[in-house]
Amino acid sequence: MGYQILFNEKAVYLTNYKNLGLGTNELTPLGYSYFSGESKEMSAELAWFNYYELCLTLDYLYGLKEAHDISSFDNMFFETGYKGLLTSTDPNVVDGALNDFINYYLDDLHSGLQFPSYRADSIQTVGGMGLYSISDSETKDLFKTARDAADHTILTYEEFGNTAYITFDSFNLFHAMDYYNGVTNVPEDPSEPALDTVALIIDAHQKICRENSPIENVVLDLSLNGGGDIDAAAFVSSWFLGDATFSIRSSLTGAISTGTYRADTNLDRVFDEQDTIADKNLFCIIGPYSFSCGNLVPNLMKSSHKVTLLGRTTGGGSCSALSLTSSDGAMFQISSPYRMSYLKNGSYYDIDTGIDPDCVIVKPENFYDREALTDYINQLF
Repeated sequence: MGYQILFNEKAVYLTNYKNLGLGTNELTPLGYSYFSGESKEMSAELAWFNYYELCLTLDYLYGLKEAHDISSFDNMFFETGYKGLLTSTDPNVVDGALNDFINYYLDDLHSGLQFPSYRADSIQTVGGMGLYSISDSETKDLFKTARDAADHTILTYEEFGNTAYITFDSFNLFHAMDYYNGVTNVPEDPSEPALDTVALIIDAHQKICRENSPIENVVLDLSLNGGGDIDAAAFVSSWFLGDATFSIRSSLTGAISTGTYRADTNLDRVFDEQDTIADKNLFCIIGPYSFSCGNLVPNLMKSSHKVTLLGRTTGGGSCSALSLTSSDGAMFQISSPYRMSYLKNGSYYDIDTGIDPDCVIVKPENFYDREALTDYINQLF
């Protein structure tokens, strides 16, 4: 996550919204310091500067501008009735309007208001979500209910005969971990969700590759994975594939870049074939809630032709998230111009519309029937 620059007329802060707290009711000491700035209206000059800076920022840095058929954010604000609200001198009105516009009109899951300005004391929002966000939330509830109703508790790592299943709902990476010296935060209780994806994969690799291991098939369940840290996604991908190739295209400049990653999964400080499970029969379970990195990883796997995708079409999400601040001090996030892509026939194609499975699973409850899935997988070989 990137850092943002904030100013409350008392001090300058180089931070991100998580360092301020989880919300205005759970502020950290740094958050209390930032919000100790005086709540007050903006001058007319600052209000208009704040507005035009917002237009400039979104015109050049919003990565889905073309996909949303937006020619100019100034025009869009005028046409949707938000220009008058966003040029108000009342920060409660401005930040509330920014929140509602992002939720209703951008509605792309990566974008949202993180914190209102220190100037605001009670932002005026309509509340609610856009149509796609509502659908996404309902989809999550549908699959979460199906998983909770499975005939056993779905664990982060579990084995059914010759098949290992690894399940986690976000790609997390804690940079304070010292994997080589055993400093991780893998829960002792396997029913607890994994806190650190890299630690989970290191642990799974040791179990799968243990002496006399019966494991022939490995299944990565990303059906409820909403994304997360791209470094963790690279680690998981290289564990499956050996060489994990990531491609990025900038919608701002047209620049393209491709990089290949490898991971030292067995912690022997050597990058070789012992760090990957590419010799196993590999599968990935995907669904309509698989978003962002939960969409990126299956795309990489399918383009490698080494992994069979099971489930339904992923939820998409190709742009990395970009954290920004407004001139009045609000913190918000948008889909950046950096779009994850796959390379085919020398051309870059973004992955925003999702990826289709190789084998469709129709009913949500069948996603989590490990016994039936294991039998089905074994019938393929």
